[in-house]
Amino acid sequence: MTRRKGGPPTDMKVKFALLVEDLTRDGPRPERWGVTALRGSHSGKLHCHLDRNWVAVWSVDERQITIAVEEV
Repeated sequence: MTRRKGGPPTDMKVKFALLVEDLTRDGPRPERWGVTALRGSHSGKLHCHLDRNWVAVWSVDERQITIAVEEV
């Protein structure tokens, strides 16, 4: 999922962990992350930027949230 050899840098891993905590506690649209819905072929997914080069994208069904982090 990531193009960077060895995965995301440590600061992105920390931000991702905080996002996962907020998603678990607050549901699929935690306020502090500026969550927006994707459109077009990605309709039904939500996303937020962890910084200008990293984005978290997730989908929600009745039982779980599936999330990925990608370098953009």
